[in-house]
Amino acid sequence: MVKKHICSGLIERVHQPLARSDWVAKKIKGHLLDQPKIKAKDIVKDVQHDHRVRLSYIQAWRGKEVAREMIDESHKQQYHDLPLYIEKIRRTNPGTEVRIHIDEGKFKRLFITYRPCIMGFVSECRPLIGINGTFLKGKYQGILLCTIAVDANNGFFLLALAAVENENYQSWYWFLSILSELLNRYLNLPALTIISHRQKSLPEAIEKCFPTCFPSFCMQHMGKNFKGFMKRSANTEVLLMLFWKAARKATIGGFEKIMFNIQCADLEAYDWIKNIPPKFWADAYFSGSRYSHLTSNVAEYFNAWILSALEKPIITMCQEIKIQLMARFEEKRELGNTWSGMLVLKAQ
Repeated sequence: MVKKHICSGLIERVHQPLARSDWVAKKIKGHLLDQPKIKAKDIVKDVQHDHRVRLSYIQAWRGKEVAREMIDESHKQQYHDLPLYIEKIRRTNPGTEVRIHIDEGKFKRLFITYRPCIMGFVSECRPLIGINGTFLKGKYQGILLCTIAVDANNGFFLLALAAVENENYQSWYWFLSILSELLNRYLNLPALTIISHRQKSLPEAIEKCFPTCFPSFCMQHMGKNFKGFMKRSANTEVLLMLFWKAARKATIGGFEKIMFNIQCADLEAYDWIKNIPPKFWADAYFSGSRYSHLTSNVAEYFNAWILSALEKPIITMCQEIKIQLMARFEEKRELGNTWSGMLVLKAQ
């Protein structure tokens, strides 16, 4: 008889050959949502660490497949539950605008702008928005379109978003026409500056939905296209720097001087740039105000901010974005309470 107990209270369990796939699936479902490409060998390590159960590789693989089926079913069920979710949003968030487009009984598009978002934009933000789309990474994929404003302290501010089937003229027009309808309710709203990429369908939809706006092409996007066009040139970086310099020149004379330098350096580069009307990208010719924003990077920042939500089922995604927004609004409110002056920090 052993008189002294020497076993640890955290005994590591041995291999469990009878661990069922459904048990493994329930334990790893959260991991799979966060890391859709997680490998079976990593699942073995996670289960051993979290539950002190050692799985074989095949048990982990089978559990992953069952978990994936559970998640896929969750994606499908959430599309089925969307009408109830939309009704709940409308009931609990008065003034929030939600639209859904169903085609032949199948989900096609969802538009959401929360009341604090649209009211905050109208009353506190500059009349400038960046527009962009990013891929949804769940089972049914699709595109998340967004319009992002810039607040007084140069932070991004969500105006509206939409989950759509593809990034094309029809989806952009559907999204922007609803946004235009909502903003037209505010009669004293100044004309918008809208920064977007040059994809053919988007500028057309912007012109149709916002005929009085000042459209601007994103210099970051044009710069990437320019580098792709000039990839064989040894002077690409220098020419790109001149391209940006031309965009920032405030006078026509200054702009034309830079363009002349580009022409002398590389006629092919000059012709490529000259083919894009400067009224869409050069400060010297721009009719509105871009408030020193030559890119739609605010929309890119937003996309990166919600990256983890893009892999989730549609209702879960919307909820996660909403929770992040609520936390951001509270964080901004608390930050504002620490300011002693009338101006935001960026303006001091």
